[in-house]
Amino acid sequence: MEQTAAEHVVVEYEILQVPWWLIVLEGIFAVIIGLFLLFSPVKTTITLVQILGIFWLLGGALSILSLLVDRENLGWKLLSGIMGILIGLLVFVYPLSPFVVLAFFL
Repeated sequence: MEQTAAEHVVVEYEILQVPWWLIVLEGIFAVIIGLFLLFSPVKTTITLVQILGIFWLLGGALSILSLLVDRENLGWKLLSGIMGILIGLLVFVYPLSPFVVLAFFL
């Protein structure tokens, strides 16, 4: 049987089941980080950008390690891995680089 253009296909989406306490915990963390940003913006900004540097560094390493499992998109994975590692190291080598990163994003 062929579908005609007049027939409508109903797409149902699964409802995301997230525990209520996880949403409350995320809100508490957001309020705490917001208070830190209000009362000590420089130290908090440096800390948050260094955490971002850790994610870049680990993401780059995992991107390169994923090449051992799957060789698909070799060039892009290698490029993103090398850039992630370099940017992650840049954040750790230059302690004032968070301000350079923030200026780049602005």
